Amino acid sequence: MKNLISKHIYIASLMGLALCCVTWERLVETILPLRDEGKLKEAIAAGEKAKELAEKSGDTNSLEFAKILKRLGSSYINVGRYTLAESFLRRALLIEEKINANPEHIAEIQHLIGFIYIYEKKNKEAKRWLQMAINNFSKGINPNYYNFAECLIDLAGLTIFYDKNYEKSILLYKEAYSILKKMPPKQRALQEITLLSKQSSIYLKLKNYDQANILLNKAVDIIKEYSLLENPWTFYVYQEFGKYFMLKGEYKKSLQCYQKAMNVIVSSWGNENPYCAQIYDDIAGNYSRQKKYPKAIDYQLKAIDISNKYYGKDGVDNVSRLTYLSYLYFMNGNQADALRVSDDVFNLCERLGWRESDVFLLVLTTRAEIFRRLGREKDAAAVEAISHNKYNWK
Repeated sequence: MKNLISKHIYIASLMGLALCCVTWERLVETILPLRDEGKLKEAIAAGEKAKELAEKSGDTNSLEFAKILKRLGSSYINVGRYTLAESFLRRALLIEEKINANPEHIAEIQHLIGFIYIYEKKNKEAKRWLQMAINNFSKGINPNYYNFAECLIDLAGLTIFYDKNYEKSILLYKEAYSILKKMPPKQRALQEITLLSKQSSIYLKLKNYDQANILLNKAVDIIKEYSLLENPWTFYVYQEFGKYFMLKGEYKKSLQCYQKAMNVIVSSWGNENPYCAQIYDDIAGNYSRQKKYPKAIDYQLKAIDISNKYYGKDGVDNVSRLTYLSYLYFMNGNQADALRVSDDVFNLCERLGWRESDVFLLVLTTRAEIFRRLGREKDAAAVEAISHNKYNWK
């Protein structure tokens, strides 16, 4: 019923029709179900309409209005509109803090803001916001164990990529798992699968393939036990299995796992979902390891095409995708294309204000190598001078 109402609301809002008969309280309850079904545009439309109706009613300082802002912000995160999402979330946070709301509610907003900073590669800020969220989750009278565990999982991921501290990240995952255990088994099943998948990725980085395999098989057992084979979020497990086989050099099995992950995604969300782009990235990596660069380039272009349609050409995900495409062109001997794409990603970093990020260092390194391969030693040296100056290399 909610989905049917939301569909009519979305269509009506696009046509500019009045929706006097629909209350904003009813609308706000449709946002999360729509978002979870992958209907992100409809979720945002419902949220914007709820916000508009609430503002007309003058009710803009209540916890219910903060709920609209929070759900709207989380929906904008899903489509890569991070600046807009943050503005809604900070507004919601001000309302919650002014009313002296449950610490858990404040923690949920802080977690989402931290998540934005993760995507924007602002690692120091992300870590600060996630830690604040964890502190507030701990103070909650009746904490949402699912959200609490998810926040710990995100901090664990940041600990890997920012601090390079694998041991600490494993401890955080274990803490998240202990919190999940407080939930009924069926209720926690999906989150447990995600946790096991992400934990396995650490062991893959540590080249502890046996432990990664144990965790992934445990996730598969949970999928079977609770009849989750058709649930789209199980794609994480098959994606990690794809990486497991790829790192072991079993490329055919790896591709089969990636295809299984893709099938799960497409059956629920369609073939232009951003998660499809993730799988295309992985398939490109598979072919690159086999030195089949033309195939790798084809799949990387598919990933970029979806990213452009979903987030726009200035989407933050394009920085890493374009950098990798430049590398693939470089390895395939297409130096002119490699330099052209390198120019694009260099300019994108400038527009995003990412000159101080770790990603920008990778862009500079790749760019210097391209110039060197083209015989442009002075240009290569100039790029390296930028990186030496910015990152204080000795």
